[in-house]
Amino acid sequence: MPTQTEGTYFNLALHLIIEVIMKRTLFLIFTVLMMCQGQLQAQKRGYSEGYIVTLKNDTIYGLIKSKNDVASCRSVTFISDLGQKETYNPRKIKCYSKTRKIYRSFLLPANLLGMHAFMKELVYGRMTLYVHYQNRQNNMVTAGGQSMYGGTTIIETYYLGSPNNKKLTRVMRLNFKAQLSEYVKDDIELSARILNKEFRYGDIKEIVKMYNQGYIPDTRR
Repeated sequence: MPTQTEGTYFNLALHLIIEVIMKRTLFLIFTVLMMCQGQLQAQKRGYSEGYIVTLKNDTIYGLIKSKNDVASCRSVTFISDLGQKETYNPRKIKCYSKTRKIYRSFLLPANLLGMHAFMKELVYGRMTLYVHYQNRQNNMVTAGGQSMYGGTTIIETYYLGSPNNKKLTRVMRLNFKAQLSEYVKDDIELSARILNKEFRYGDIKEIVKMYNQGYIPDTRR
């Protein structure tokens, strides 16, 4: 049988173990609460939950700063769950997601400078529709022939792609009926409806959705 001294040592050791466990548990709870508080503060400052996908295909979750359409196509400001804050341009990551909307990095077609931009994914399927937003400066000419700044206009440019093709095709407003009918020529009925002028340029999202009917998305993307 253990002696009284051994019993005392045992009780002391047990007390120390319990004390260490309690301190670690409290520290863990405090750390989680601080992270949650930090996320709530960030959300109040205009951040929302989202993620980025690195060039190595690593998905990192955290908070993404809310920006307007034009700024969202230029860069993304991201705070990781560890509290690290960084701003990424389209060359540094593959894509990012905020408020359940995906922005993918692409090389702008027919751009001689090799510029990349984030494209907002509008419809995903065998034909995927993207939109790119940019500002256009408006110049005004006075009666004296001088040029004056007349504000800016947001330009929406639509692009078509497919899940296995990294290249995009720009949708041309003036020729969109011939372009879209050729793109969906394997759907004879839809292609004919486009040529018969049943759709306008503003209906492009509806056209893509109709073409993708029955398509089963790849959940691994």
